[in-house]
Amino acid sequence: MLSCWALPWDLSHLATADGWSAAWRRVGAFATAFTPPDLSGSTIELAWQLATQTLAIAVLGVGIGFVCAYPLALLSTRAVLEDGCRRRSVSRQVVREGSRLLLDTLRGVPDFAWALVLLTIFGATAITAVLAIAVHVAGILGKILSELWDSVPQRQYEALRGSGAGRLQILLYGIQPLAGRSMLSFGLMRFECAVRNASVIGAVCGAGLGGAILQEIGYDNKQRAVTLLLATLALTVGADLASNAVRRLLQRERAATLRQARTRRQLVAIGVSAAVALSVYAIRAPIAGLGAEFARLDTRFLRERYGQLLVPDLSGATLLEAAGGAVVPLAMAVLATAAACLLAACMSWCGSGTFQLHSQRFAPARTSTGQRALRTALMGATRLAATVLRGVPEVAWVWVLSLFFLPGIEAAVGAMLLHSAGILSRVFTETVDNVPYQALERSGAPSRGTAFVYAAVPRSWREWRSYALFQFESNVRAGVVLGIVGVGGIGFLFRRALQHGSMERASTFLLATIVLTVSIDRISRRLSRSPRC
Repeated sequence: MLSCWALPWDLSHLATADGWSAAWRRVGAFATAFTPPDLSGSTIELAWQLATQTLAIAVLGVGIGFVCAYPLALLSTRAVLEDGCRRRSVSRQVVREGSRLLLDTLRGVPDFAWALVLLTIFGATAITAVLAIAVHVAGILGKILSELWDSVPQRQYEALRGSGAGRLQILLYGIQPLAGRSMLSFGLMRFECAVRNASVIGAVCGAGLGGAILQEIGYDNKQRAVTLLLATLALTVGADLASNAVRRLLQRERAATLRQARTRRQLVAIGVSAAVALSVYAIRAPIAGLGAEFARLDTRFLRERYGQLLVPDLSGATLLEAAGGAVVPLAMAVLATAAACLLAACMSWCGSGTFQLHSQRFAPARTSTGQRALRTALMGATRLAATVLRGVPEVAWVWVLSLFFLPGIEAAVGAMLLHSAGILSRVFTETVDNVPYQALERSGAPSRGTAFVYAAVPRSWREWRSYALFQFESNVRAGVVLGIVGVGGIGFLFRRALQHGSMERASTFLLATIVLTVSIDRISRRLSRSPRC
């Protein structure tokens, strides 16, 4: 209720029948103006080149981010730095908190904002997009890895500690294998998000699909713009399907022989190496121009301009403005995440292979051929809808919903809700499908619906909560990004201060977003922490 009250809603344009008619006319005009798409050979070739560049930006950004995240995760993990339940070392605690603070800073600033900061240094090139994603991904993956490692119960690797293994050996041979499945799921999900973000950041850096879409809309080439939008959707959906294939390939290792499992891991490693090499080749031009970009830099100007970011404006008026601006993304995230969780829970029932196709393994009721066909269609339609929902970035959803609601908070909350529901639906469904059939059968539920509510949901609840908290934090950052593109709130204040050269005020607004991230992170860690002794 507080979140609803805190946001500046404006639905006055839908208060009358004429307002509704006007909204539907805008939607119809959009559909008419942007159809049919331009399917000429030159446009298809351009879409292919830009999609390749966007994918290369995402691959290199995630790769660099992971390399930077791993050591920071080591330094912020309690299971690595602390030796069992012995007396805590003050120096190790300082190292851990310092590493966590650095991770909070890296991910607290959205990649869109990082792109704006790096734009002056590296110019409007793909390099800026790669580094913006890499910095942000480093903070996110560092937090994820450290949380996953800390969530492994100590009793499961106590034997290694008792045998005299060192901290790094315990991590590599005890903790990491036990958390490997979750690490894989989160890592692949972050890659999918990076592909979507790369298309959005391109609008700032003038690279990839995002920059080209804005350019075509500016030139009023709407048919060509919609072709590039479809290419963006195809790219994100393709990344989603590819990551699912990799996930299934590696998760079948338990049922495979040791030799088959090793072969699969080698194939994945070769594929990742090839993807990195091809990505470097795809953006070889901006990489080759890095030397010229560095040569043109005025280091004195950069020190004077960005050095002011280290000295925030702490006057009462600016702090009050920052606090008021921070309420907007926070309230948006609360509403969107809560509604998305409810929608994703319903979609997890409809999209679950366990409950739609294999219910005869734990429920007494039998299914006819017609019922099975209907359930298969329901599962396929639900999964396709979830793929489309998460495949379209929030910024694009805002653009679409603004046709009906007009630009503002309503479109932003709706965009965040739809995108989050697509992401949470996938991970919620995976969690439900991972519940053993024996556990569902032991519940004694007379029907699959009862088994879902009283057996699957309670067993999935802890993981659902972790995913929801993580998505809530992502939605706060998304709220900042949507503010940057004009919705309002602290993101809008940051961009306005940056454009006007008021770096001290911009620093204050960045600091406010970091404080939000730190607060949410500490709460989520406490809620998801497992007892260690």
